Amino acid sequence: MEMVIPHDKYQLNTSLKTIKLLDPYEDVTLERIKSIYDLSQAFEIYNSNTPRKRRAFRQEAGADITVTNGVISYTEEAAASSSDVLAIIIDTAVVTATGGGGGSSTTITVDPLNVIYNQTIAASETLDTIVTSTVNCSKLNVYFSNTGTSTDVEITVKGSPTSDKTLSKIIGTPIQLGASDSNGPVIGEEEIPGYLWFSIVNDDSSNSAIITITVDRYISSFTQTNTTLFSEQTVSASGSVTSEDAYTAVSRRVSVYCSQTDDSTSTTFDIYGKSRQSPNIVKLLATCNIGSGAQWGCGILQDVIPGSIYVTVSNGDSLNSATATVLVESFT
Repeated sequence: MEMVIPHDKYQLNTSLKTIKLLDPYEDVTLERIKSIYDLSQAFEIYNSNTPRKRRAFRQEAGADITVTNGVISYTEEAAASSSDVLAIIIDTAVVTATGGGGGSSTTITVDPLNVIYNQTIAASETLDTIVTSTVNCSKLNVYFSNTGTSTDVEITVKGSPTSDKTLSKIIGTPIQLGASDSNGPVIGEEEIPGYLWFSIVNDDSSNSAIITITVDRYISSFTQTNTTLFSEQTVSASGSVTSEDAYTAVSRRVSVYCSQTDDSTSTTFDIYGKSRQSPNIVKLLATCNIGSGAQWGCGILQDVIPGSIYVTVSNGDSLNSATATVLVESFT
């Protein structure tokens, strides 16, 4: 699991090119640091996927950062300010409590994460956060805070089956925050995606927002399977197509993602469930109608998850074709 070190738990010294980690993060080792990104100036300082990105170019030994006694030294040449906000992502130890659920055999594992911390969003600006993995979560408790003077901030919770945000669904209702305000949803198991992220809009044209988003991830054990039913499938004007089945009988949670990228102004996605015992018996689970360049997605209630799922895409536009993508995300 990963987490972002809070903004008040490190000190950036740009003249020395150091980042001092404060309690309780001063024991973090190089092996636990996944990436460091300057959010204020929009450049990457370090990424564990390419740990010698800069030193290899200069034919120098070692990684792009070193860590000694809680102090990170970096080699990035891009100009930064000591007030910049960094996203320092590390592997995190989870917190486990035995007996918290009402008995000595019950174990609750909570993995907290600061997605962003005291991130300034200027008047009339927007921000999409990085994604965080929620594959192995059985519950998500989300906390939003605006300590800025903006009186009109909207935060939308979004889920994706992969980390690239290509397909997405909106989870719940967007939440509004005023100045010095806080709120946040609890996301039930049936809506938890493989990856979670947030879209933030500051609709105040005069005042900045200062946003913190914290997620308490309640950990279980899941295996994620993504089944693509349609990938950029052309649906002719006034036509329809029906997919093959995605097996979901043993799934503990299921989400369906739908996208339409062509000129059709009216494309309907009907999601059906089949019985495993009698697959000729089907029932409609969910439906949506979207226009050109739109996406939609939903979670299937745990008690409703069928033996298998298939989707029919109908193009209600008599002039323009539709291009449909449908993916079923299941967790066992």
